[in-house]
Order: sequence, then structure tokens, then C-alpha cells
Amino acid sequence: GFVDRRFRMPADVHLVMQRIPMLGMLPGLPKNLSDPEAAALAVSCVHQLRNRLQIAAGDQSKVFVVTSPTRGDGKTSLALALGLSFAGAHARKLLVDFDITGGGLTNRIEPMIRPRLGQILLESGRITWAQLEEALVAAHNAKSQIGQTLLEKGSITAAELEEALSLQMRPPAGLLDAVLGTSLEDSVKPTRFPNLFALQRGAAGPEHLGHFSPAVVRKLLEQARKNYDVVVVDTGPVLGSLEAPLIAPAADAVV
Repeated sequence: GFVDRRFRMPADVHLVMQRIPMLGMLPGLPKNLSDPEAAALAVSCVHQLRNRLQIAAGDQSKVFVVTSPTRGDGKTSLALALGLSFAGAHARKLLVDFDITGGGLTNRIEPMIRPRLGQILLESGRITWAQLEEALVAAHNAKSQIGQTLLEKGSITAAELEEALSLQMRPPAGLLDAVLGTSLEDSVKPTRFPNLFALQRGAAGPEHLGHFSPAVVRKLLEQARKNYDVVVVDTGPVLGSLEAPLIAPAADAVV
């Protein structure tokens, strides 16, 4: 935006498309996707975009920022889809939510990160693996919650269930923690997909933007480069956010 003064509004994108490479095209899809052919087409397009992005950016590029002219253009959906595509290609992949104002990626990946109740009870020694397997079958047959089933079977007490639920709902560490001194590995959480990890927005909000400087952003990304094969950062839109112009210069490439 500062370099090219002609780029002031979303409609001005065509003015600079002459010198920006087109990586690919994605089909418009409904929220409730029931057509397997349309789904397969979307998956193929994302994989093709990922391949062309790797070719265009070079083998040494690891950090890719995804942004858009304005909100609602689909950048978060693309960032998540690219993350799954890279992870499926056996790359140790980190998704970063750097859209501090919107936080759309955090909302999308929350169900992929939150630990399951049975896992919490098992790891804390409250139940055994055999009790968990039995309760899972019973809960499925009765179409009830696993916690309620374990409680009814006498495997856990009401106090133990309440404690496990509070642990499940505890907000995880995130972007702000990593900036304020918590190690990156302690702030990153694994998802339910192999090779895919996520750094959520966490407690970061617009009031914390003062903590983010170019030097802080570069340091954070350098740590990510050392620990992950690929880093995809979802940030705010170019027009109307402070995050995109802050993190884009520190990345290897911008989509």
C-alpha cells in the first residue's frame, strides 16, 4: 500500500495484477458442501495452489502469509486449507493466527485442538483405558455425552467430571504468550491431524497491538522456521488492519 499509491480500494487490484503472479483459482462453494465432485474439485485446486506456491517461492521459503484486500474474501479458509494440504504432504506444519482483530482462524481450529474429555480423564488417572472404551460404546449407543455416561457408570465422581470439564475449557496459550516470553513450543498446540500444529490468537486483542513490533515478529518467525518445515500465517486484510503490513515483510512470500 505504501509502495504503490494506486492501490487504495479493493477494486484497484486489477491495476497491480500485471506484476503479481496468479497461483491458482478456487471454486466458490456453499457452507454445506454435500456434492462430492465439488469437494474433490476444491481439494484438487488447493493441492495445485500449494504445489505452485512452493515452486514460485523456492525450496528455501518456509513462511507464507495469507491476506486479502478486505474481510470476508476467504483468506482464513485458504490458510486452513493450505495448512491441511502441507500437512498431508508430510511436512511439519504450523498455522499461526495473526489476525489479532478478527481471530477467525482460532475459531476454526478450536475444535481441532481442544482435548477430548475422555483423554483428560485417562491422562489424569481418573479412568482406565478399558473404562473409556466401554463408556464410548455406551455413549454412542445411548446418544449421550461421554462424561455423563462415565458418571452414571460410577467410573468418576461429579467433582472429577467438573474438574475435567474446567480443564477442557481452559483457554490455551497463544500468540500473546509467545511474544511475552513463553517459549514457542509451549504456546503451540498439536491438532488432531498428523503433522499439523497451531498457534492460536489466545488472549491477544486489539489492545495488545503495541506489543508487536517488526523486531518481535521477526524473532517469532525465526523460532518457527527452526522448528517447522512450513509456517502459514493468517493475518488481517491489507486495507483496514495493522497486522498485515507488520508481518508481511518478515515472511518469505505473501498470498
